[in-house]
Amino acid sequence: MSINNLDCSILNEIIKNESVFPGELVKKYNTTDRNIRYKLDNINFYLNKEKLPVIKTTAKGELFFGSEDRILLENSTFIIKDEDYIFSKDERQRLVLIFILLKTGTFTIQSVLDEIGVSLSTLKNDIRELKLILGKNGLKLVQIAKKGLKVQGSEDSIRRMILNILLESGLESFGTDQRDKIDVFKRNLKQIFLNSYSGTKAEKEESNLQTERAIREYLEEINEDMNEKFSDVLHNYIMNYLRLMILRIRNKKYLKEDLDDVLFLENIKEHKIIKSHINILENKADIKLTPQEIIKIVEIYIENKNYDVNNSWKQVKQILENLISKVSSDINLDMTNDLILLNDLIYHMKLAAYRIKNNIKLKNSIYKEVEDEVPFLFGIVEKRIAGYEQYLDEKLNKDEIAFITIHFKMSIDRNYNLGKKRILIVCGLGYGTSKLLKKIISEEFNVEITDLIPVYQLEKYNLDKTDIILSTVKIKELPDKPYLTINTIPNLQDKKNIEQLGIKRKNASREYYMHEVLKVIKENCDVRNSKELTEGLEKIFSTEDEKIMESHRKNLLELLPKENIKVVNSVKNWQEAMEISGRILVDNGYTEWEYVESVIDMVYKHGTYMVLKKNFILGHGNYLEKVRKAGLSFLYIKEGVEFPENHFINCVITLCSRDKKEHTFGLLELHRVIENCDLYKKISEKNSGDEVYREIKSGWEKIKI
Repeated sequence: MSINNLDCSILNEIIKNESVFPGELVKKYNTTDRNIRYKLDNINFYLNKEKLPVIKTTAKGELFFGSEDRILLENSTFIIKDEDYIFSKDERQRLVLIFILLKTGTFTIQSVLDEIGVSLSTLKNDIRELKLILGKNGLKLVQIAKKGLKVQGSEDSIRRMILNILLESGLESFGTDQRDKIDVFKRNLKQIFLNSYSGTKAEKEESNLQTERAIREYLEEINEDMNEKFSDVLHNYIMNYLRLMILRIRNKKYLKEDLDDVLFLENIKEHKIIKSHINILENKADIKLTPQEIIKIVEIYIENKNYDVNNSWKQVKQILENLISKVSSDINLDMTNDLILLNDLIYHMKLAAYRIKNNIKLKNSIYKEVEDEVPFLFGIVEKRIAGYEQYLDEKLNKDEIAFITIHFKMSIDRNYNLGKKRILIVCGLGYGTSKLLKKIISEEFNVEITDLIPVYQLEKYNLDKTDIILSTVKIKELPDKPYLTINTIPNLQDKKNIEQLGIKRKNASREYYMHEVLKVIKENCDVRNSKELTEGLEKIFSTEDEKIMESHRKNLLELLPKENIKVVNSVKNWQEAMEISGRILVDNGYTEWEYVESVIDMVYKHGTYMVLKKNFILGHGNYLEKVRKAGLSFLYIKEGVEFPENHFINCVITLCSRDKKEHTFGLLELHRVIENCDLYKKISEKNSGDEVYREIKSGWEKIKI
């Protein structure tokens, strides 16, 4: 049995406290009581396998380790091994990012595989997504002929991205400590940093200790001269930057570009103090700092001295995101996905806050020049900056607003492309489920769907007229195009991921179907020939999709009658859940058992890409010749069950269909009921299939079209 991050966190929490109630873990980790109980069983199974003390429970239900057991766990050679740990996608991608960002030259795919220990197909999928993440941070991952891959971009951008990953990961040092025995992710993160030092293992560890001593002594001197105490968060943030800076300089990676605001930073008291003790770092860490490196330390300090790095600037980030959203709306150009703009504004606002609080004015005024060049944009930014001024409790002068306007102007130059993205939709089961996905994507996003294909056709497909690929299954051989795996019915996270690819949402609008138009006409006019009227309207504005919908559609209640719904308290595992849901369709004459087996096989092959949203999964198979008629089954599991990839599911829906069209309309209605009618909340206390059916029918009557 494997261990994941949540298991490790729970184990650490119980070790460091005398006792913990399960309810406290439920609240801390925002999960369910059943899931915590499952995790505790998993942890104890693992500890027992390793012949170690297990978690005990008091009569009141408190979880604890005895004092001797705790000492044994802390002092023994016990360690959660990498091979027993399941890295989440986010953890795995952070490790890959740190590895490639720390590389000073080219690297090969094999070197990443050796360091991170993932499969080739998984890494290829990650590389595709990480290229987009790097791009949003002003960096590129490029192929160098006969040498390998290389991250290209400014040294400042590379350091900032690494620093943000360290902050998000909560890493406080590069050295090992007791917590690393259980915290597998941080242990691996630290190891990547240590491997970036040159020399033997002992020499690397000595270099790290030497660096730690130099930084701590340096910061103590600065702290004393500044006559102000660093917050713990700020101290750790600056520590991480200095660790990173020293590592990069030792690997001959220097800040070469001129930093902004140099004249301003060189003339403040903090620069004098920081520079006066720089010999401590140079001598004890055995490095030489350029003027740009010293200015950068001042910048990092000034950026964060008045703010909690984790909390205050989260609030500022939200204010600036709101600013970007409002300016985008005013100029009718969406810049909300421009991460470069957001990061530039955060950086600028940190220094602006220092200048304003210390009554320092910029020496070189650019206000008139900017106002003359982009007066409309300057006026909008000046109007919309009020939210930040309110937070700061200070008024920004026109020069500060001019600099902010320049950042928006640069974003407009980067994003001035309003054409529709051309989308290719790929599905493991072919045209049928792709058709449903096309309908949903076309409704909500400003795109052109160029084609719908099954995954086996992708290898030989001409992608010249494709900008982005959306697929309901993982693609093994990645094409040279942006690519995203989403659910057959996209959930909220899928839609956010689509937007991050630069695909813009449509303004909210209702899609009208032919029968609605006919209904209005018939209610208000005398129709002499309905058939000719229908044909005439179709020639004017009906699309191929509408014709398919009208001629083949089965609505939700036709696909999901009352007898296809069942409620159970619990199941042994996800396989049993899918078997029960499939058995409903078999017993009611919709399909044969071989089709149900193909549904379960799809989860084994492709994972839980069929999760619609939290608590819901839609299972479907590819053994269509065993299907007698289209239908859905709905199994509500009151206590829920954990599916692969840590998805906790209560509602298991199974689909069977004979062709590629007849189920599409009903599934679209199901999607709308789940999304718009808060279905899970309404059925959570129901005890019978009849009660669940009434709630589904009630939701359907509200959304039916």
